[in-house]
Amino acid sequence: MSTERRTFERLQELFHELVDLPHAERMRRLAAIRAEDAALHRALEELGVHDVSPSLDRREQALDQLADAFGAATAESPAVAPSDASPVGRQIGPYRLLRLLGQGGMGRVYEAEQIETVDRRVALKVLHAGLDSRHVLGRFEAERRSLAAMEHPHIARMLDAGSTEDGRPWFAMELVDGLPIDRWADARQLDIEQRIELLLPLCDAVQHAHRKGVVHRDLKPSNLLVRQGDDGAATPKVIDFGIAKVLGEPRAEPVHAGATAATRFGELLGTPEYMSPEQATLGTLDVDTRSDVYSLGLVLYKLLVGELPLPSATLRELPFDEICRRIREDDVSRPSPRLRGSVHGRWARRDLDAIVLKALAKDRERRYDSVAALANDLRRFLRDEPVAAAPPQWSYQAGKFLRRHRAATALATLAVLSLVVGLIAATLGRAEARRSEQQALEARADALAALRTSEEVSDFLVDLFKASDPRQRVAATPTLEDLLARGVERVDTLDDEPQVQARLLETLGEARWSLGDYASAEPLLERAAELRRQAAPDPAREAATLTHLSGLYRDRGELERAEELLRRAVTLLDGEGPSMALGGALNGLGIVLSRQQRLGEASHALERSLEVAETLATGPSINSAATLANLATVYARADDHEAALAASLRALHLLDRLLPPDHPHFGGLLSNTSTMAGHLGRHTLALRAATESVANSRSALPPRHPMLADHLHSLGRAQLALARRAEARAAFGEGLEIHDAVADADPVHAGRHHGALAEVALVDSDPAAALEHLDAAFRELPEGSEDRLRRERLPWLRLRAVALRRLGRANEAADAARRGHALAAELDQVDEVARFLLLEALAAHDRGDTEAADRLAEQALETAACESDVPCALDAAAAQVLRAHWHAARGQTDAAGRSLDGALEHPGWTAWMLTAPELAVPVESRHETKLARRLADDAADDTPLRGVQEPHDDAPPPEAASGS
Repeated sequence: MSTERRTFERLQELFHELVDLPHAERMRRLAAIRAEDAALHRALEELGVHDVSPSLDRREQALDQLADAFGAATAESPAVAPSDASPVGRQIGPYRLLRLLGQGGMGRVYEAEQIETVDRRVALKVLHAGLDSRHVLGRFEAERRSLAAMEHPHIARMLDAGSTEDGRPWFAMELVDGLPIDRWADARQLDIEQRIELLLPLCDAVQHAHRKGVVHRDLKPSNLLVRQGDDGAATPKVIDFGIAKVLGEPRAEPVHAGATAATRFGELLGTPEYMSPEQATLGTLDVDTRSDVYSLGLVLYKLLVGELPLPSATLRELPFDEICRRIREDDVSRPSPRLRGSVHGRWARRDLDAIVLKALAKDRERRYDSVAALANDLRRFLRDEPVAAAPPQWSYQAGKFLRRHRAATALATLAVLSLVVGLIAATLGRAEARRSEQQALEARADALAALRTSEEVSDFLVDLFKASDPRQRVAATPTLEDLLARGVERVDTLDDEPQVQARLLETLGEARWSLGDYASAEPLLERAAELRRQAAPDPAREAATLTHLSGLYRDRGELERAEELLRRAVTLLDGEGPSMALGGALNGLGIVLSRQQRLGEASHALERSLEVAETLATGPSINSAATLANLATVYARADDHEAALAASLRALHLLDRLLPPDHPHFGGLLSNTSTMAGHLGRHTLALRAATESVANSRSALPPRHPMLADHLHSLGRAQLALARRAEARAAFGEGLEIHDAVADADPVHAGRHHGALAEVALVDSDPAAALEHLDAAFRELPEGSEDRLRRERLPWLRLRAVALRRLGRANEAADAARRGHALAAELDQVDEVARFLLLEALAAHDRGDTEAADRLAEQALETAACESDVPCALDAAAAQVLRAHWHAARGQTDAAGRSLDGALEHPGWTAWMLTAPELAVPVESRHETKLARRLADDAADDTPLRGVQEPHDDAPPPEAASGS
């Protein structure tokens, strides 16, 4: 046993002995310890045992976390024998204590029986005597609140709470009388698939905690217990949220160089064997939900292999710093060579390696974004589907398909064998050859007839082309690019079947489009549309092809061309009655009109689309959900964000009843929901939605898809609003890299990423870097662009003026503000005109021209129609911060403070709006308190994104904003 381990155990023993003693007796005991061992006495003094002072809670927390780190009292261990002062047998509330189950620095956990009302056994946790400081009570209460907020069948429930006669808080939890998950699996000799199935409900439970804003931080087998239910089935449960973290809490302070071993171990939150690399950085990196992904990856590794990548026996004997280094840096070996059981299929071992190694990536940006994403990949593995963690290869995808469809494959094999037999027979004689040839011609005629009547068969023909051309059977595995090119080549041979050719061209074009290859998709879809137009009249099919082609132009930012195609599609279908094709064309038209800010027309088109969808549907439908989602975007653009969020959440709830949780439809809808929640100042909800959106996109889309970049932008905005600057910078940066790699991408999106990175740089007090990003944003959208694109330049000009001011370049700042003023006036954006006037006033003040500064500021207020006690265009949160800058520059501290109060009370508040250097003087403690309150209230927002029963599927959509 290591010296540090022995020191800890002695410290723990003495700590628990001393905190239960009266003060005078505690002092006498400490004096005796000092005489025996001065070093041990100093360590106890550092833990604050000599008195009950405000510092005690910090040292108590350190020892409690140290106890957790070394497994001093886990559910996996035998019950701890009570000490001489044990209260076993005592009654607390309606419970009688039966035995001590475990203890940490903060409290003890007992098995207890309820003796009033209900006859049941519970796990009762009670705070140690003497630990009654505000921080300790707050931490104990936080654990109690975390448990109370979670309602999941696989999380141990909190049942009751109260205080003892001497004022110590306690709470009673569901008693999980089970085994750690690894011991349960080993005892029953479960196979690989059964072990994964046992872990999946626990993944769902942890994801539930994450949706409630709680990170467990100590997931290990002893906190993942399994018991046998009355029906004989295994019931796994997550327990012990004692060191859980609420998302959005301030991170712990870094450990200073002179910290003691006890303090340093205290900062090491969690159990070393199951700790993520970011937990082993000693507070220098904030821990988020991906830390739990890593710990679950280690649990999965233990289930599959029987031991951990870093075995306990090795890790526990290492010095403290070496433990941390190895957790952060040691590579994880592939589990497949050491699996405790067999798996079937050529790629099964590769899939398990890919899943485990992605979950255990040292860089959390390369890890699964969420526990749900990890669980989805495990479910794909069990269903023999391609897993997201594995690199896509044609042979891999095909092999998975064949394993899932054995019966169909067998029939196809028989067909191929029949052809082979025919070829052999052809060599036996000319007469036989002629008969075979005639049969082949008849078969071809039958196949083409079937193609003319069945869209499904024409889709299958594309797959047939992938494997049937003998000239293409080379040693190398064909890439997806090879297969699509081969499909186009073979389509050109079907000139005598224009309808089949059109369908195949459309299918291939959609494949190119879905992969983000807009340049290659355009000619294929254009040819398909032209063939539809020339062929025998089929309005529904022609309109559907036009709708698909319009989506390509829409995603490339060519909105006028997209609108033209959609109006042609609607004209073809009007008068034909309700149809899916009509609903789709109207829905697409609504999206395009909304992006052009023609909100009234967009609302009309989408409401017609919703009417068609609900007429055709007998229950909840995907079309209704999609149209509701697009209506939500229209409401948001009309600044009715409450209606927008309500419609978006309703769409999510509908889709949750219709689609699997990892379906790609969720990505865009969750991203939009995040933006709408952010406009209402509900940043925690926005972050949850954006995090799920990115996780969905990573699993459902190719790695560098433009939609993933858009969803990363939503994630970055939510992170920045909560002052998570490093995470926001990473999200925006990755999104920009994706857009830079996509040919013909809409320049608006790349510009937005540059603008967002400029905003992060300003929050980081790096105005020079902000200017570099803004220059790049302006290059994406030159001044001669259409109005829709010119409107995107307004916030960048504001940021430019602010950055130039901070660099002391007042004349250039004034020029940027004047340019923004002129552009906003041209676009009739009155609110923006007022803001730019105020920026001009600030630049004039910087130059020392106070007369011009006052005149411009007064003009800004007049333009915004700001009068006493009357809301105006400068009352928005960002505008209030700008007004605070103005008042601070003029030495009007009280007025600046009032503006900051208004900004913090506005729905547009953010966690970083008090950080600007210009606001160093007016920011007071009341502002920081108000911001802390907003953050706490926001973190408690547990609005569900999914899983809610939609009460009225036939209810009308939320009322559109006036004027939309």
